[in-house]
This record gives sequence, C-alpha cells and structure tokens, in this order.
Amino acid sequence: MHNIVPYKKNEAPVIGFIMVTIESEFDKSLKEKVKARYKNLFDSFMEQGMISSSSMFFGGCEDEKDIIDACNRMTDNRVDGIIFHPLTWPAGETITALAVYRYLIDIPIFVSASPEIYPENEKAPHPWPQNSDCGKIFANSIFYKLDRKTLWGTGLPEGEDYRKKLSDFFNACQLIRRTKQSKIAVIGNILDDFPESFYNPMTVRRELGARIIEIDTTVVYTLFEQGEYPARGLKINTGEIEKEVKRLKGEIQVKVDEDALKKATTLYLAYKEVLQSVQAEGAVFRCAPELQEKYGLALCGVMSELIDNGVVGTGGCEGDVLNTVTGLLQYYASGMPTTCMDWIDRPGAAGKGVYTLLHCGNACKSMVQHGKGTLDYHQAWTYAPLGYTIEGPLKKGDVTLSRLRENREGSLELLIIEGESVTEEMQIRGNFGLVHIGEDKLKKLEYELNEHGWPHHLSLGWGHHGEVLKQAAKFLGGIRVVKL
Repeated sequence: MHNIVPYKKNEAPVIGFIMVTIESEFDKSLKEKVKARYKNLFDSFMEQGMISSSSMFFGGCEDEKDIIDACNRMTDNRVDGIIFHPLTWPAGETITALAVYRYLIDIPIFVSASPEIYPENEKAPHPWPQNSDCGKIFANSIFYKLDRKTLWGTGLPEGEDYRKKLSDFFNACQLIRRTKQSKIAVIGNILDDFPESFYNPMTVRRELGARIIEIDTTVVYTLFEQGEYPARGLKINTGEIEKEVKRLKGEIQVKVDEDALKKATTLYLAYKEVLQSVQAEGAVFRCAPELQEKYGLALCGVMSELIDNGVVGTGGCEGDVLNTVTGLLQYYASGMPTTCMDWIDRPGAAGKGVYTLLHCGNACKSMVQHGKGTLDYHQAWTYAPLGYTIEGPLKKGDVTLSRLRENREGSLELLIIEGESVTEEMQIRGNFGLVHIGEDKLKKLEYELNEHGWPHHLSLGWGHHGEVLKQAAKFLGGIRVVKL
C-alpha cells in the first residue's frame, strides 16, 4: 500500500471526508457496506499520520442543511482539504452549498467515487447501480459552472492507485497550507547583472500567500564583524565556531585552510541568527560581488550548511527569489532539501536523452554522492581563492526539476520535468549532475526553455513529485503548469 508521506505527523493536513446521498435509496444495505469500507480507510489514514487527528468524517449528508452543518464544523477545525464522495446520485443543493460556502471557498476539493458495486452473490441481471461515478461527474459539472476548482478519482479503498491519488491529494493540501504560511528571507538586493531574477513581492503574496521579508546585508555584515546586532537583539554564539569547524572536518574532505574555514563558519552563524530571528523557511542570497571583495568569502558553502543543518529548507543563489520559492514548494512536496542549479547541457548529451546541470557548489552534503564530496575554495568570481563551496557529483536517483516564473502578463507559471540523476564523473568543479529525461522530452525541454524564455536557474528536488506540484499549483492562484 502507498502509505509513505513526506511530511511529519504534526504537519499532516486536516481533512473533511463527506459522503453524500439522496433520501431515496436504491440499496440501503449496500450503501452502508460501502460507507463502512471508506470509513475504515479514513481511520487508517489518521492512525498512520497521513491526515491530522482533527480530521472529520461525515457519513450521510442528504441535503443542504447537512452540508452546511458539515461546512461549519470544517471551518471551525480549519480543514486543509475536502473529499466529496457521492454514495448515490448526489442532491444538487449539497454540491452548490459546498461550492459557495464562504470560508471554504479556496480549500481544495477531491471529488471521489467508487466503482459500481453489487450485492454479494447477486445474479444477473443486476439491479440499478449506485451511480457513484456518474455522481462524481454530475458533481464536477456543477463545481465547474460555479468556478470551483476540483481534483477527482475513482477507486475502492483497497486499491493502490486510489490510495496513491488520495496520498498525493493530502500531500498537496499540506503543501498549500504551509506555502500560504511561509516566510522567505531575501538578504541583500538582486544582482544588477541578473535582471531575470527581478520579481514582484505582491504577486508572490497574492498568488502563493508566501511572505517575502527583505533584509539589508549590513545586518549580516555587522553580525559577522562584531558578533552582535543590538538593535535587533541578534548575537552570535562564538563558542559554536570551533564546534562547527570540527564537525565539518569529520563529515567531508576539507581543502581550505583553517583561517578560511573559521571565517566562513562565522558567516554561517551570522546568517543562521538572522534567518532564525524571522523564522524563515527559505532564504535568497546576494552572493556577489561585495562579499568576495570585502571579506574574501563565498556564500555557496554557507548556504549548503544552512540547508544541511535544517536552518532553512532551500536557498537561492544570485538573488533569485522565484527559484527559491520553487525550491520551497518542492521541499514541502518531497520532505527533502532542494538545490539551485543552472541549465547547462553538454556536447555529446544529445541523442542520449540526458541534460547536464551545474552550479558553483551550493548543494548540501546529503545531495552529493557519498564519499565524493569536497569542501574547497570557490574560484568562479575572482582569481583569488574564496572559501568555501561544497563540491561533487549529485547522488543518483529519481529527481524532479522545476521552475516558477512570472510571465510577461504578470501571471505565475510552473515548469516541471521528472527524470533520473545518472551522474558520472566529469572533469569539472562545483556541483554537477546528469539527468536522464529521455530524448523526446529533451528536445521538448530545449524548445520550451529557449522559445518561451525561461530563466537559467532551476530547482532540483529528490523523488518524483511533479503531480503533487501540479495539483497544488491549481489551488495556489491558478498557476499555469508546463509539465513535460
């Protein structure tokens, strides 16, 4: 059974499961049997932590009053998602009442149905069916006319495909709620040389609900230089420097000198203090050129450690806010860290269905192949060595590549490609990965990126979670999805 979820039990979504019917019954005993099977499924989801213990099951809503009572209770419990399951042909007023109920208007709805089930040992010809799947289509037609977005699926509680659809729906629900509550810290201005990273904070707030918190780099620089920023009550615990340095040396091959390692660790603690003070779950960094010119440091390794140690779930390079938001969506979808990469490609990759990805060295250690990671100087921006980056090939396995952007009309779009990391050795510095997506998809990707002007950054996350991202996008401002 598909019972694995990427979120913790205390982050599980609150779900309202509504079974609707009409007063006239075709087969009352059969209806009760079907209802009991779905109630057992609901209870098992709750026991496994797939849905919150605050979730509710409404087993027999027959009219508008029943639905409104259920809506009142779901509002009080702040549900994150609703499963609407017709037991027989549903009464139209129950659908309409749910679709227009004010405080649930943006809550995702999954319109569910069971296949036509007949009484045990019944001989043909069978009696009139229960019309569950037909009721699902009937319900969706009304939801559509009322401009109420839905997801849908048909299956028995024991069916793997049906359970997978519900699991994805639960995952999308918790992703949507967490995104609407999220905070993303933008530390420093967007780089002038990267105008494709320009963004509208109000679009992000309106479409996704995420709050962008802009912080001047002087706060971090003051913490780094003086160990404290009294105006905001921020202070570095300098006793952690030696501890962090020792831990790094025990986890990865270190190629930088002691002074560079200590300076970079001090910078890590400064960023950590600022990010924790605003409770940010994602962070965007202005990584050049001031930091290199002023302190001889690079932010790649610092960002890697902030993600690896759970300070934030994702980080963005070169002031790229929307790619960082993409990474946060993927973090919620997969439960694992994400990283910023560049679309690169490589001569010879064509014909193999493989695309090459590369970045300076900002992927956290857990994303690099075991035993092949190194902590080294960053040498991309200046001729002088800058420390430090976490370098090496990305580990192998299923991955999802994604990118959120604002198009020319001011609307958000989300690009999604699923593939497999098949990284081999390459004579190159930084983080690199070869992702197999198939030759047909590779050609479509090349065309999409260039013909429709997508930014050069993408977010890479582990596992195939494109369907969850697609579902969530439908309810987060109606984001247009391009899924190759």
